[in-house]
Amino acid sequence: MRKSKAIFLSLRPFVLPFSLLFTLYGTLVAGFQLKEWLLSFGIVSSVWFSTHTLNNARDFVRGLDSVENGSKPKAYTSASQLLPKGILTVKDMMLTTAFLIIFSCALLALSPLRIDVITAYILGLLLATTYTDVGKPKALHELYFALGGASQVIFSYAMVRPITPSAIATSLLPTTYFALVASIDRWKDVETDFKHRIRGLTAYFFKAQITLKDYIVGGISLAVSLHLTIVLLQCLPSQTLIALLALPLLYATSVLIDRNIDKGSALYLLSAFTYVSLMCVGLVLS
Repeated sequence: MRKSKAIFLSLRPFVLPFSLLFTLYGTLVAGFQLKEWLLSFGIVSSVWFSTHTLNNARDFVRGLDSVENGSKPKAYTSASQLLPKGILTVKDMMLTTAFLIIFSCALLALSPLRIDVITAYILGLLLATTYTDVGKPKALHELYFALGGASQVIFSYAMVRPITPSAIATSLLPTTYFALVASIDRWKDVETDFKHRIRGLTAYFFKAQITLKDYIVGGISLAVSLHLTIVLLQCLPSQTLIALLALPLLYATSVLIDRNIDKGSALYLLSAFTYVSLMCVGLVLS
């Protein structure tokens, strides 16, 4: 494999559509502006990618990623195997991380440099650089994913107009679905992670013998209740409830994932993306 392709795969590019969607959602809630959306997308994607490259390096150094008894390849990425198999080095990952952060700072310089914009950027960068060494060992895996999703929405909102409590409330919904992604991603590695003292909600539910199916159903139900509450509080227009059309697809995930976790994980990513996409449609229609 060519190094350029390997570095591209190390970014975990499957997250790119979600970055595109979360920033679109945030700018639509604020009042869509094309330039601000594109800047938001570039900045958020660069910071998010830096999380992955830094995580690749740190997990390899700490022994979490190895050819045997390490994090397992997923249906949507095998980035955890690039360093253990010698395709890339720790130096490659650290240089890529530095480039991504510098690039995001360059784009930030083109943005409205208000205090809320800078604060939201710093929050995202802090989450990106502390995820592996703080988030994982401290049982904050899902919290980091949730805050990461929220920071993307809030940052893109702030690019258009100053942050309000309503903006923070609207960021919670896509964040809830994204936190579930973290749990599903970790479930396959839960036994490996136990050995290295990595903890998260996944580990506790796994230990309590709660099935992944029940966990997903509970999470989806919580997200739907949150959506209805946010609409009733008039933080989101009622047109966003068109997203409920994606519920059959989301609940189908819970059935499939117990039978085939790889296919179920891929279906969950698709259905969560569909739900938030339909919310964006509702925002356009409002």
